[in-house]
Amino acid sequence: MRIDQISDNSTVYLDANIFLYHYEDISPDCSSLLERVERGKIRAVTSTRVLDEVLHRRLIAEAVSLYGWSIKQVVNRLKRNPEKLKKISKHWEDIEELLKIGIEVFTFSLEDLLMARKIQSQFGLLVCDSLTVYLMEKHRIRVLATRDEDFIRVEPIDVWMPRIKSERQKE
Repeated sequence: MRIDQISDNSTVYLDANIFLYHYEDISPDCSSLLERVERGKIRAVTSTRVLDEVLHRRLIAEAVSLYGWSIKQVVNRLKRNPEKLKKISKHWEDIEELLKIGIEVFTFSLEDLLMARKIQSQFGLLVCDSLTVYLMEKHRIRVLATRDEDFIRVEPIDVWMPRIKSERQKE
């Protein structure tokens, strides 16, 4: 199902790619969803694990843009040049802005992480995705906004996928 079909008053777990597609201007659907969250039409939740992924990937993108390095070189170059790393901060500002719109952030415990193992063996998901499903189950959330098709095989989750610009142009 498409992300723009999420009903008002729904509670939606947001995966990392929703934030990344918004920031990278890949999907107007993601930006629209976040605007609905800001207006209070939708309750959005995510996790500290998702925010960690978003921060890391935004840091990498910022360094590529700022210094002209290839994606393959970024991590090693930043480690060797901590002074350059100190100058990068936009990714933190992005997260601070996201938190201002009212997204609820779940933390997780070691026990939660270990419980995700059952999800991994049941559905064949990666660890991070298994943790997402476990947290959704724990908090009784059924709707997931993501571009990750691996979640489609997980029942009873309803997966809502954003369109990307190239798909919208074909319509």
